[in-house]
Amino acid sequence: MATRICIPLTKIAEKNIEKVKVPTGMTLYAGDVVLAETLESGSREVYTGVQVTDITAQYPCIVLTQGVYEDGNYRPSGHPNVGENSFTPGSVITVARLEKDLKFEITWDSLDNTATVTPAAGVYLTPVNSDNQLATAAAAGTALTVLKIEGVSNIGMGGQMALDYEDSVIARVVVGR
Repeated sequence: MATRICIPLTKIAEKNIEKVKVPTGMTLYAGDVVLAETLESGSREVYTGVQVTDITAQYPCIVLTQGVYEDGNYRPSGHPNVGENSFTPGSVITVARLEKDLKFEITWDSLDNTATVTPAAGVYLTPVNSDNQLATAAAAGTALTVLKIEGVSNIGMGGQMALDYEDSVIARVVVGR
């Protein structure tokens, strides 16, 4: 089973944190991108999540792992303080607007697995029209939001002996709001 994790490595300003309601017919995962442009009817703070349709004109948000401890540690299933990574329709989740210089650790499972460019330092992550996953690319392209991989890492998954790890990338927003 895929382990999708997206943890911010830099402090995100409160103005860039949003709440999004997962729309009917869509399941979102940590590391996915979604638009937060229109408030839910009758709400002052929850946006309707919408899939990106034009990467050259829209600024997506990234879905964060919910329930990460303040110490930055992620607790896997079976532990009392597990982070959530899969969100069904109707769920209200926390996302981050992708502002320039924000940095995230994102597991490989969260990236588009059809991409032909292997995640590595110097590779770009870009949104894809009509898809929620970020794709790897050799060049930044024309998207309004682009992340650049600074390094490849592993996220410690905890467990009794803390021996489980998931491959991940450290990526910084190089083109964004």
